Amino acid sequence: MNYRILRLVASCTIAATLIACTTGSLITAKDTIRFIDLQQFDDELSHSLGAIKTPIEVNFVTLPSPNEIPPRLERWISHVSALGGKVDLVLPEDELIARNPVAIISIMTSIVKSADFLFTARSDNLRKRLLENREIKLHLARDRQGNLRITKVVFDPRVTAK
Repeated sequence: MNYRILRLVASCTIAATLIACTTGSLITAKDTIRFIDLQQFDDELSHSLGAIKTPIEVNFVTLPSPNEIPPRLERWISHVSALGGKVDLVLPEDELIARNPVAIISIMTSIVKSADFLFTARSDNLRKRLLENREIKLHLARDRQGNLRITKVVFDPRVTAK
């Protein structure tokens, strides 16, 4: 009788261990991630930033306006800015000067202002560790109506001066 209970407990322990081991490996590191405003995006980006030292590109299903960056993505950008990383805007190739410099200035101002309330939760500390050696490039393009849209966000490794 004791052997049956012991076998049952051992089997349950092994099964629980195997399940625990496989759930952590469901997320794979990718150098290109599609932004969807879900926790899954945060998980994929965190895993990729921790595992990949080369640039990581974030693409969009729907291109956002630079003035309406989704809050989930803005938190990532704000962390880079708060940690001293550069946040650069890459303008469309056919534009030397932005048509609306006030809009671009407002983007940068909102990113810096939102950095004030960062690093309070454990997830923010994780972001801090993952982003301390990253810079961001926001690639912009004009849509058919002539409005600026963010086409992709690239998390580049920070270049240090030698």
